[in-house]
Amino acid sequence: MGKKFVVMAIVIACVVLSGNVFAEGLKVGVLDFRKAGTECKKAKVFQEELNKKRDTTQKELDKMAEEMRKLKDEIDLMAEEAKEKKQQELREKTREFNEIRRTRGEELMMWRDDKMREIGKDIIDATNSFAEKNGYDLIIDQMAAVYSSKKYDISDEVLKELNK
Repeated sequence: MGKKFVVMAIVIACVVLSGNVFAEGLKVGVLDFRKAGTECKKAKVFQEELNKKRDTTQKELDKMAEEMRKLKDEIDLMAEEAKEKKQQELREKTREFNEIRRTRGEELMMWRDDKMREIGKDIIDATNSFAEKNGYDLIIDQMAAVYSSKKYDISDEVLKELNK
């Protein structure tokens, strides 16, 4: 992936720096992909959903942690012979807590990754649509450019296309 990015950046730099290409009227735009991915309507809705899912999971885990703390306090007050059953219960609750935390974390990450891929595809589609409508020959991600003048920044225009 890293080599591919470097090669792509070099090719783009060669094209952009070629005086002959600009003499022929190449229309170039620079897109802040990260900005588009965080400021579009869909990303904001996604972020709200993600926050709700995280909050719900955190509340469930907090409740379980409190139950485990109470059980531990209860065990500390018990006589030695009565502790074994409660300690087993605490071990089981701890195992369940760790399992829920792990699986919910994985589920949230997979859900987030799916949504990010979906948003990324939407950004590419909106960028292609914008480029075709406005006669752009080349649009590069801001991260691939060492420097670009603000006059080439089309991020706001692509955001408008994306939010349609």
